[in-house]
Amino acid sequence: MAFVREVCTTFGFRDPLGHLQDAGCLVALRDLAHVGVLALPPAGPGAGVDRAVRDLAAAVPPPVGIPDRVDPVEGPVVTLAETDTVCRRLGTMLDAEHPLGVGLHVGRPLRYPVGSDHGWLGGCMVAVPALVLKPRNRWIGRDAAGREAHLDRVVGLARFLIRPGLACRPLASTVLGLCLGRLTDDYAARYGVAPLPVETFVDPAHGGISLRATNRIHVGMSAGRGRRADSGAQVPAKGIRMYPLVRDWRRHLGLAGPAVLLPPPPAWRLAPGAGLDSDHWAQTEFGGVPVGNAALARRLVASARIQATAPMKTFPQSAGI
Repeated sequence: MAFVREVCTTFGFRDPLGHLQDAGCLVALRDLAHVGVLALPPAGPGAGVDRAVRDLAAAVPPPVGIPDRVDPVEGPVVTLAETDTVCRRLGTMLDAEHPLGVGLHVGRPLRYPVGSDHGWLGGCMVAVPALVLKPRNRWIGRDAAGREAHLDRVVGLARFLIRPGLACRPLASTVLGLCLGRLTDDYAARYGVAPLPVETFVDPAHGGISLRATNRIHVGMSAGRGRRADSGAQVPAKGIRMYPLVRDWRRHLGLAGPAVLLPPPPAWRLAPGAGLDSDHWAQTEFGGVPVGNAALARRLVASARIQATAPMKTFPQSAGI
């Protein structure tokens, strides 16, 4: 890391708070070395991923006594990981229970473990977004120069975990809302810049029901090239979903004019009955109906959910009015 810090100092790679951007610089140097542009000096002792920062000595115990609905849950409580112990706790859960593991995410990361009186429920991690992502840039409405100028206002939801076996509705959307609700202030306090939209990749194999049910905007599909994939190698294409953290985010980026026309979202194929046991089914079915405004759309979704509780009764009977 001494070499990386020297590069940062020489070229003035600092964040708005004046801190050296050594993590992001290290990633860039490794990418350049990977394609043969330069050769890095040999790594010194202790280089690479420090497992001690990722894993606890033992597995994180599963939560106990979780009810089937989130309302009576004592919590959940979202905490910003400030110590190695808290970082290791989230890393241990991700390593053992997330389909992609914990991964290596450098460049302005924030980690949010989610706890409760029942135990640890999961958590999420945000980090720098993809460097080049055409559907995202087209949705934002910026050219190459604008991308370079405003990429630091975009963050990526790198990992999101609700621990396996937690049939608590709607825990996933609740946790997402709590994490993203404090993200702007936490990110600005640590890195000196307030993020505007959050990008998320959705693997069609997993559906992303929680993301679709919480108003994430589908902007297109990825090109199927992973950040660490070999040149020419293909990885499964994923849906790209964006979530604005502030209502007037385009004005903050200095953009004018109407929003870009978006492609229709893919027709995700779910297994028979998938999602019907979740509170998200009504949002999935009716959330996109063009009824005129967001308030009417929310009312339609709520009405459908109420009627489904007693489909053979009239709506006033189902709603208890």
